[in-house]
Amino acid sequence: MSKVLELIGVSRVFANGRGLHKTTLTVNEGEIIGLLGANGSGKTTLMKIACGLTRPDAGEVTVTGESMKDAPEKAIACVGALIETPAVYPFLSARDNLYVALDYMGIKNKKLADEMLFKVGLQKYAKEKAKNFSLGMKQRLGLALAFLGDKKLYLLDEPTNGLDIESAAQIKDVIRASCTESGAAAIVSSHLASEIERLASRVIILHEGEILKDVKMTEATNEGRTLEEYYLAVRSGAEV
Repeated sequence: MSKVLELIGVSRVFANGRGLHKTTLTVNEGEIIGLLGANGSGKTTLMKIACGLTRPDAGEVTVTGESMKDAPEKAIACVGALIETPAVYPFLSARDNLYVALDYMGIKNKKLADEMLFKVGLQKYAKEKAKNFSLGMKQRLGLALAFLGDKKLYLLDEPTNGLDIESAAQIKDVIRASCTESGAAAIVSSHLASEIERLASRVIILHEGEILKDVKMTEATNEGRTLEEYYLAVRSGAEV
Protein backbone atom coordinates (compact mmCIF):
# COMPACT_ATOMS: atom_id res chain seq x y z
CA MET A 1 0.00 0.00 0.00
CA SER A 2 1.50 3.32 -1.09
CA LYS A 3 2.15 6.18 1.31
CA VAL A 4 0.17 9.30 0.46
CA LEU A 5 1.31 11.48 3.37
CA GLU A 6 4.21 11.13 5.75
CA LEU A 7 5.10 13.39 8.66
CA ILE A 8 8.35 12.65 10.49
CA GLY A 9 9.10 14.48 13.73
CA VAL A 10 7.04 17.49 12.70
CA SER A 11 6.75 20.40 15.13
CA ARG A 12 5.17 23.83 14.90
CA VAL A 13 4.74 25.85 18.07
CA PHE A 14 3.01 29.22 18.21
CA ALA A 15 3.52 32.06 20.68
CA ASN A 16 0.72 30.77 22.91
CA GLY A 17 2.43 27.38 23.15
CA ARG A 18 -0.17 25.63 21.02
CA GLY A 19 0.66 23.79 17.83
CA LEU A 20 2.11 20.39 17.01
CA HIS A 21 4.93 18.62 18.83
CA LYS A 22 7.28 16.03 17.26
CA THR A 23 4.48 14.37 15.32
CA THR A 24 5.12 11.30 13.19
CA LEU A 25 2.30 10.03 11.01
CA THR A 26 1.82 7.93 7.87
CA VAL A 27 -1.34 7.97 5.75
CA ASN A 28 -1.80 5.29 3.09
CA GLU A 29 -3.83 5.34 -0.11
CA GLY A 30 -7.54 4.69 0.33
CA GLU A 31 -7.57 5.52 4.04
CA ILE A 32 -10.09 7.87 5.60
CA ILE A 33 -8.69 9.11 8.89
CA GLY A 34 -10.77 10.92 11.47
CA LEU A 35 -9.12 13.56 13.66
CA LEU A 36 -10.60 14.14 17.09
CA GLY A 37 -9.48 16.59 19.73
CA ALA A 38 -10.49 19.65 21.68
CA ASN A 39 -10.04 23.17 20.33
CA GLY A 40 -6.33 23.96 20.25
CA SER A 41 -5.31 20.29 20.16
CA GLY A 42 -3.46 20.69 16.84
CA LYS A 43 -5.97 19.37 14.31
CA THR A 44 -6.01 22.43 12.06
CA THR A 45 -2.26 22.96 12.43
CA LEU A 46 -1.62 19.39 11.27
CA MET A 47 -3.78 19.93 8.20
CA LYS A 48 -2.20 23.27 7.35
CA ILE A 49 1.27 21.73 7.56
CA ALA A 50 0.17 18.79 5.38
CA CYS A 51 -0.99 21.11 2.59
CA GLY A 52 1.81 23.66 2.81
CA LEU A 53 -0.17 26.53 4.36
CA THR A 54 2.00 26.44 7.48
CA ARG A 55 5.70 25.66 7.61
CA PRO A 56 6.88 23.38 10.39
CA ASP A 57 9.64 24.49 12.75
CA ALA A 58 11.18 21.04 12.45
CA GLY A 59 10.58 17.72 10.75
CA GLU A 60 9.86 16.39 7.27
CA VAL A 61 6.62 16.39 5.29
CA THR A 62 6.13 14.41 2.08
CA VAL A 63 3.04 13.97 -0.11
CA THR A 64 3.13 11.02 -2.54
CA GLY A 65 6.90 10.98 -2.03
CA GLU A 66 7.35 14.68 -2.86
CA SER A 67 9.00 16.78 -0.18
CA MET A 68 7.03 19.81 0.97
CA LYS A 69 10.38 21.51 1.55
CA ASP A 70 12.28 20.56 -1.61
CA ALA A 71 9.41 20.27 -4.12
CA PRO A 72 6.47 22.17 -2.61
CA GLU A 73 4.65 22.79 -5.91
CA LYS A 74 4.57 19.07 -6.74
CA ALA A 75 3.49 18.15 -3.23
CA ILE A 76 0.76 20.81 -3.00
CA ALA A 77 -0.64 19.87 -6.43
CA CYS A 78 -1.64 16.48 -5.01
CA VAL A 79 -3.69 17.98 -2.16
CA GLY A 80 -7.29 19.14 -2.05
CA ALA A 81 -8.09 21.07 1.11
CA LEU A 82 -10.97 22.73 2.88
CA ILE A 83 -9.58 24.27 6.05
CA GLU A 84 -11.51 26.76 8.15
CA THR A 85 -13.41 29.26 5.93
CA PRO A 86 -14.01 28.18 2.30
CA ALA A 87 -11.81 30.28 -0.02
CA VAL A 88 -14.19 31.35 -2.78
CA TYR A 89 -14.52 34.39 -5.04
CA PRO A 90 -17.71 36.07 -3.76
CA PHE A 91 -18.54 37.98 -6.94
CA LEU A 92 -18.14 34.97 -9.22
CA SER A 93 -20.77 32.32 -9.79
CA ALA A 94 -20.33 28.83 -8.39
CA ARG A 95 -19.48 27.56 -11.86
CA ASP A 96 -16.98 30.36 -12.51
CA ASN A 97 -15.27 29.67 -9.19
CA LEU A 98 -14.61 26.15 -10.42
CA TYR A 99 -13.57 27.40 -13.86
CA VAL A 100 -10.89 29.57 -12.23
CA ALA A 101 -9.60 26.56 -10.30
CA LEU A 102 -9.56 24.39 -13.43
CA ASP A 103 -7.60 27.06 -15.32
CA TYR A 104 -5.10 27.29 -12.46
CA MET A 105 -4.61 23.52 -12.56
CA GLY A 106 -4.26 23.53 -16.34
CA ILE A 107 -7.35 21.35 -16.85
CA LYS A 108 -9.25 22.13 -20.05
CA ASN A 109 -12.28 19.89 -19.50
CA LYS A 110 -14.78 22.46 -18.20
CA LYS A 111 -17.49 19.80 -17.88
CA LEU A 112 -15.78 18.77 -14.65
CA ALA A 113 -17.14 21.93 -13.03
CA ASP A 114 -20.78 20.96 -13.55
CA GLU A 115 -20.06 17.35 -12.59
CA MET A 116 -18.60 18.49 -9.29
CA LEU A 117 -21.44 20.93 -8.61
CA PHE A 118 -23.84 18.02 -9.09
CA LYS A 119 -21.86 15.84 -6.67
CA VAL A 120 -22.10 18.44 -3.89
CA GLY A 121 -25.72 19.36 -4.64
CA LEU A 122 -25.16 22.83 -6.10
CA GLN A 123 -26.18 22.15 -9.70
CA LYS A 124 -29.27 24.38 -9.37
CA TYR A 125 -27.09 27.27 -8.21
CA ALA A 126 -24.32 27.06 -10.82
CA LYS A 127 -24.97 30.61 -12.06
CA GLU A 128 -25.57 32.12 -8.62
CA LYS A 129 -22.86 34.39 -7.20
CA ALA A 130 -21.09 32.96 -4.17
CA LYS A 131 -21.74 36.13 -2.15
CA ASN A 132 -25.42 35.20 -2.06
CA PHE A 133 -24.77 31.71 -0.69
CA SER A 134 -25.66 30.58 2.81
CA LEU A 135 -22.93 29.17 5.07
CA GLY A 136 -23.86 25.64 4.07
CA MET A 137 -23.81 26.45 0.35
CA LYS A 138 -20.39 28.12 0.66
CA GLN A 139 -19.21 25.02 2.48
CA ARG A 140 -20.39 22.82 -0.39
CA LEU A 141 -18.69 25.09 -2.92
CA GLY A 142 -15.47 24.88 -0.91
CA LEU A 143 -15.75 21.10 -0.96
CA ALA A 144 -16.30 21.13 -4.73
CA LEU A 145 -13.07 23.11 -5.10
CA ALA A 146 -11.22 20.69 -2.81
CA PHE A 147 -12.35 17.65 -4.82
CA LEU A 148 -11.63 19.17 -8.22
CA GLY A 149 -8.83 17.56 -10.25
CA ASP A 150 -6.73 14.46 -9.71
CA LYS A 151 -5.93 14.74 -6.00
CA LYS A 152 -4.26 12.08 -3.87
CA LEU A 153 -4.94 13.60 -0.46
CA TYR A 154 -7.98 15.44 0.89
CA LEU A 155 -7.69 17.54 4.04
CA LEU A 156 -11.16 18.41 5.28
CA ASP A 157 -11.60 20.51 8.42
CA GLU A 158 -15.20 20.21 9.67
CA PRO A 159 -16.47 19.45 6.14
CA THR A 160 -20.14 19.19 7.13
CA ASN A 161 -20.18 22.45 9.08
CA GLY A 162 -23.38 24.35 8.33
CA LEU A 163 -24.97 21.48 6.40
CA ASP A 164 -28.33 19.86 7.06
CA ILE A 165 -28.56 16.11 7.63
CA GLU A 166 -29.21 15.22 3.98
CA SER A 167 -26.44 17.49 2.65
CA ALA A 168 -23.99 16.16 5.24
CA ALA A 169 -24.78 12.59 4.22
CA GLN A 170 -24.27 13.52 0.56
CA ILE A 171 -20.86 15.03 1.29
CA LYS A 172 -19.78 11.96 3.25
CA ASP A 173 -20.76 9.83 0.27
CA VAL A 174 -18.58 12.04 -1.97
CA ILE A 175 -15.63 11.60 0.41
CA ARG A 176 -16.04 7.81 0.48
CA ALA A 177 -16.46 7.54 -3.28
CA SER A 178 -13.45 9.77 -4.00
CA CYS A 179 -11.19 7.62 -1.83
CA THR A 180 -12.60 4.32 -3.09
CA GLU A 181 -12.54 5.15 -6.80
CA SER A 182 -9.16 6.88 -7.03
CA GLY A 183 -7.22 5.43 -4.12
CA ALA A 184 -6.90 8.89 -2.60
CA ALA A 185 -6.68 9.31 1.17
CA ALA A 186 -8.59 11.74 3.37
CA ILE A 187 -8.03 13.30 6.76
CA VAL A 188 -11.28 14.60 8.22
CA SER A 189 -11.67 16.56 11.44
CA SER A 190 -14.89 16.97 13.38
CA HIS A 191 -16.12 17.82 16.85
CA LEU A 192 -18.73 15.08 16.40
CA ALA A 193 -17.37 11.64 17.24
CA SER A 194 -20.48 10.03 15.75
CA GLU A 195 -19.73 11.59 12.36
CA ILE A 196 -16.14 10.33 12.38
CA GLU A 197 -17.34 6.89 13.48
CA ARG A 198 -19.61 6.58 10.45
CA LEU A 199 -17.01 7.84 7.98
CA ALA A 200 -13.46 6.93 8.97
CA SER A 201 -11.57 3.64 8.96
CA ARG A 202 -8.96 4.95 11.39
CA VAL A 203 -9.05 7.53 14.17
CA ILE A 204 -6.36 9.79 15.60
CA ILE A 205 -6.90 11.55 18.91
CA LEU A 206 -4.86 14.71 19.44
CA HIS A 207 -4.25 16.48 22.75
CA GLU A 208 -2.11 19.58 23.20
CA GLY A 209 -0.29 18.97 19.93
CA GLU A 210 0.50 15.31 20.51
CA ILE A 211 -1.07 12.09 19.24
CA LEU A 212 -2.63 10.24 22.16
CA LYS A 213 -4.06 7.40 20.07
CA ASP A 214 -3.85 6.24 16.46
CA VAL A 215 -6.01 3.14 16.00
CA LYS A 216 -8.29 1.42 13.52
CA MET A 217 -11.95 2.30 13.95
CA THR A 218 -12.77 -1.35 14.59
CA GLU A 219 -10.44 -1.31 17.60
CA ALA A 220 -11.84 1.93 18.97
CA THR A 221 -15.43 0.73 18.70
CA ASN A 222 -15.12 -2.94 19.67
CA GLU A 223 -17.38 -4.61 22.24
CA GLY A 224 -20.27 -2.30 21.36
CA ARG A 225 -18.42 0.83 22.48
CA THR A 226 -19.07 4.09 20.62
CA LEU A 227 -16.24 6.28 19.40
CA GLU A 228 -17.41 9.01 21.77
CA GLU A 229 -17.04 6.62 24.70
CA TYR A 230 -13.59 5.60 23.48
CA TYR A 231 -12.52 9.24 23.08
CA LEU A 232 -13.69 10.19 26.57
CA ALA A 233 -11.94 7.16 28.06
CA VAL A 234 -8.67 8.07 26.33
CA ARG A 235 -8.92 11.69 27.45
CA SER A 236 -9.56 10.61 31.04
CA GLY A 237 -6.45 8.44 31.02
CA ALA A 238 -8.35 5.17 31.38
CA GLU A 239 -6.99 1.92 29.99
CA VAL A 240 -8.60 1.16 26.61
